[in-house]
Amino acid sequence: MKWGGAAVTVLLLVVWLGSAWWMMLWSSPTCEVRASGGLLHLWTGPRGHTMPGYFSVLSIGSFPSSPGWFSWCRFVVDRSSRSFGLDFPLWIPIVVWLVPTARAWRLDTLARRRARLNLCPKCNYDRTGLAPGAVCPECGQLPA
Repeated sequence: MKWGGAAVTVLLLVVWLGSAWWMMLWSSPTCEVRASGGLLHLWTGPRGHTMPGYFSVLSIGSFPSSPGWFSWCRFVVDRSSRSFGLDFPLWIPIVVWLVPTARAWRLDTLARRRARLNLCPKCNYDRTGLAPGAVCPECGQLPA
């Protein structure tokens, strides 16, 4: 969890920062995903492409005049073509991945610290002097 979450978070950060200078696009006949200017644009419905699917990274040169790094979500429905789109800033999925990943790293760090200092993994009781397989006298937890 912690290494996979860290890898996904770093990848999202790279896409978020890179989207200030490049537009990244994946498209198929029924959907499109585009990252540009700090925003992620998802669109589904008939697109009219003749290719079965393609991925491209198009350079747009300089920093965009108004990146959407601090914009909020926008939902668009086109009832005539039965399609819809969603735009949201890329920092939202970064936060969604970063919070549980940071928690996993923190819990792992605490567990390693408690094991190194011979503390109970549940209540932090100092287990010095107890038999290696003895339960904690404070909370009844078995040793890690």
